[in-house]
Amino acid sequence: MPDAATTVNDLNYEDFSDTRIAAAGVWSRRPGPAATDLIRFNKARMDTYDPATRRMVAAHELGHALGLCHKSGSGKNAVSWVMWADVAQYPDARPTLTRPI
Repeated sequence: MPDAATTVNDLNYEDFSDTRIAAAGVWSRRPGPAATDLIRFNKARMDTYDPATRRMVAAHELGHALGLCHKSGSGKNAVSWVMWADVAQYPDARPTLTRPI
C-alpha cells in the first residue's frame, strides 16, 4: 500500500555499537506522516551471536515494527516464542500459533 497523508509504511535499519547497552536490537516508532520507523542493531552484541540467534533478534524487532508486543507467560514453551523479551537467549524461538485457525 502506498504512503498517504495518514499512513506510513517505511522501515529502515542501521547498526550501532555500544557495549553499555544490553539489547541486541531496538525498534523505534517514528510518529507522524512520512516518518520512517527504525530498527537499530547493536553490533557489540550481535557480533557475539551465531547466525540463528541474529535471525531471531531481527525477527523479534520486525515483530515490533508489525505491531507485536513482548510475549510473557509461564507455559512450558513460553521462552520459545519469538516475541519473548530476551529472544537472543533462546535462538530456536519461532513464531507460534496460539490457537487453531
